[in-house]
Amino acid sequence: MSYSMHVSVLVHDTDARHIARPSAVWRWMQEAANRQMKSEGPSYDELMERGLSFLLSRMCVDFVRPIMQYEELTVETFALPSRGYSFERGYRLIDEAGKTVAAGQSVWALYDLNAGRLARVEALGDGYSGGEAPVLSAPIRFLIPDSVKLSPVGERKIFWSDVDVNRHMNNTGYANLLYDFLPDPAAGQLIGASINYRHEAKLGETLTVLSGEETTPEGIRRVWFRTLVGDEINVEAMMDFRP
Repeated sequence: MSYSMHVSVLVHDTDARHIARPSAVWRWMQEAANRQMKSEGPSYDELMERGLSFLLSRMCVDFVRPIMQYEELTVETFALPSRGYSFERGYRLIDEAGKTVAAGQSVWALYDLNAGRLARVEALGDGYSGGEAPVLSAPIRFLIPDSVKLSPVGERKIFWSDVDVNRHMNNTGYANLLYDFLPDPAAGQLIGASINYRHEAKLGETLTVLSGEETTPEGIRRVWFRTLVGDEINVEAMMDFRP
């Protein structure tokens, strides 16, 4: 059984077209997950007391249709069957008509802070309420094709407003950050986005942003990104647009 919460799409959640920003959708999904953890236990703080912490590895979201300002949505989240060193979670955003407007999946690593290494997800105990994995068009696991040439498109410093309690760039902010480096952010409809989080970006560091694109056999414009902190890969990502 999934955990659910209600959200109202506020003006400040949307862009110049009155469409919810990608990071707003990321944020709603992860807020629901945090609330499920707090409601069902162990919460984030309880895990920390046990010397454990979740690290986000991958997140993928399908945008079924544009989400507009002032919409009222139900956000659902649920644990997926997990084992070994990967904890997986699913998400759905449902409108007032009962239609799914976005769906997502994430992969987390459980980190043992005291031992300084990954822990098996079995350390969570009984875990959280579960559900079935959503069927997504965007892949949660991917490799940037060798045929795509990535070129520098700019730099982005990590400011105070970007970071979370760990003083790292908050993972929900990357979708907006990358979107800002599109040649024309208003061109086409975003239908899918997937991010592989490789290395944290700390307060004060500067990201170098590389990008390239291709057209899929289905006629979808696919934009690829790689960000670097020095020589270290920070994130790799893809965004799909319907013309």
